[in-house]
Amino acid sequence: MNTHDSRRTFLKTLGLVIGTLAVAPVLKMQNVFAAEAKKAKGKAPAKAAAKSAAKAPADAIDPKTNVTAKALGYVHDANLAKDRTNKKSHCGDCNYYLGGSAPYGKCQLITGGEVSAAGWCRSWSAKA
Repeated sequence: MNTHDSRRTFLKTLGLVIGTLAVAPVLKMQNVFAAEAKKAKGKAPAKAAAKSAAKAPADAIDPKTNVTAKALGYVHDANLAKDRTNKKSHCGDCNYYLGGSAPYGKCQLITGGEVSAAGWCRSWSAKA
């Protein structure tokens, strides 16, 4: 085996390793979302969430399909958030919420539509 063949084998192997490392986190996230969906499948939605969803604008963020919203654990009703430690926190008083006092508005982190002022995500940060 000459140097050229050895280098080619090394580069092929390196490409395979880098490709595998790039895809691994995506596969792990798919498993996490699948497990969460399986848990939530049998649960009935809370009345508050259904009520706020009925008034939602056409471009409201869907936390089930928006990748960023999923990753941040966004929910339309902050009372349904499992990870929320500050029970008074919600999107309306978050530093990233751009909707002012409106019931729905843009978020600097979750793009692609509007979030509920009554919602919450893991990146909540109190307004300065």
